[in-house]
Amino acid sequence: MRMLRKRIVGGKFFSQPDVRAQKGETILDVFYYWKEFEDNVKEDMLGLFVSSREQLQKLEGRPPDYIWVFIIPKRYGGQRGKGDYKLKLLATLKWSDTSPRGLRSTGKKRPMSDIYYDPEAADSILYEDTEAVEALDLVTTLIRSKYPRAFKPRFRDANGVQVMEKDLVDKFRKETAHYPGTQFLTGIAELKRSK
Repeated sequence: MRMLRKRIVGGKFFSQPDVRAQKGETILDVFYYWKEFEDNVKEDMLGLFVSSREQLQKLEGRPPDYIWVFIIPKRYGGQRGKGDYKLKLLATLKWSDTSPRGLRSTGKKRPMSDIYYDPEAADSILYEDTEAVEALDLVTTLIRSKYPRAFKPRFRDANGVQVMEKDLVDKFRKETAHYPGTQFLTGIAELKRSK
């Protein structure tokens, strides 16, 4: 496992520094805007994201380790066309090269391509308490500084998937190291029970 996580009381996780750099490994992750989060959870469509081929070609020959997943909270949607909304860090999911067992097709047509993640992995984490204004501002500022052109179209189409190079991954690791979370499927089950 390339990213260390420390288990604490109550089964919560906190990020530890990324050890890939210490091992001399290339750090490359993926940004994904999960527009269909609520629908996918409701329909148990977990383990697959849809991306444009154009964006996936940037990953050719250097598969990422993690997918950093973001949403736009309903209360912070901003005004249409202005790009003044806020982003919430939702999860960090372990990249997978293969489709999870029993995964149903999304029915999306070409030129879309599939991105797989492992929702059962111990280091696939659903974050908690990341909707505080300070957390939203931090995440939004970091992403806006790197992908300013993706904001106006609200991460539609190819804008919703971005390559996260080492500098941005390092910043996110540092700034979000104190964020608590639970194993992804455990957190999703708790989320469903609370609704």
